[in-house]
Amino acid sequence: MNTPNQQPLYGSIKRGNTHYYNSEQAVQKIATLKSSQIRIYGIDAAILTKNTTQPFLEHSIDFGKSEENWDQATAFIISKANLGLMFEIVSDEAD
Repeated sequence: MNTPNQQPLYGSIKRGNTHYYNSEQAVQKIATLKSSQIRIYGIDAAILTKNTTQPFLEHSIDFGKSEENWDQATAFIISKANLGLMFEIVSDEAD
């Protein structure tokens, strides 16, 4: 998915009001949300480089009104772990 001369950024990144996590940190974040019983509404995937954010809706998921979907969210992230994506986790957590 990466084009030449576009090195993805890894780790946890905040752009504007949006936090992005690599797959490992996303799984950790979901565990934290689960332990606090904080609802997850969806996960949005993107490729981040120094100057760009490219969303990938085909690698995103909307949980709608489902609750207690932490295990499903974790499985989703793990299934995308080898794609070099960053993930925004949309939840009830206050920033």
